[in-house]
Amino acid sequence: MQVSIEPAISADGVPVVELESFSPGDVDAARAAGAQALWVHTNDDLAGHGFRPAGAYVRMHAENVPVRARVEPPLLEERDYAEVLARAYSGLWGHKLVSPLAQPPEDAVVVGVPVVGLCRVWPERRLIDAPGVLPEGRSVDAYASLLLSACKVLGPGPADLDSWGDDEETIEAYEDLGFDVVERVQGWELRR
Repeated sequence: MQVSIEPAISADGVPVVELESFSPGDVDAARAAGAQALWVHTNDDLAGHGFRPAGAYVRMHAENVPVRARVEPPLLEERDYAEVLARAYSGLWGHKLVSPLAQPPEDAVVVGVPVVGLCRVWPERRLIDAPGVLPEGRSVDAYASLLLSACKVLGPGPADLDSWGDDEETIEAYEDLGFDVVERVQGWELRR
């Protein structure tokens, strides 16, 4: 990926350039483009260049998703989607600013409650994307509960789970529910 001329905006409002690889000239190019942060996805150690570890992308897989919920999971109303999405990922590495006009993806089911968070599920692809909990309620139990609701939508069978910026305790909770890590790419951040 090349350094973008125009940075994106992170979920916490900071201009950011995001890269999949790093070379020393990328720092100056990102700053020249107006970025206040540089995110790099790599398992290389970038601490020597002033970066700090800042989360990770983790792909997980379960051969048989846990279907424990006895009731149907709550589905988030479309009118609440943009606000809950923005708040659920606020302050987490790897998430960009959400437009107040954002709409749920057409082929996704959005599980969630406005006072808790949300989780997007693609039943045809058997994919669960980034359970997100509102900052004031972030706990391992809240993340696990959203994941279990997403699993209920999918029903029995295999599934993939994408996680962006979740802490290690949350990843361990997902493992406790039967998901195994199949890919992990460290995230690095440099702020000016």
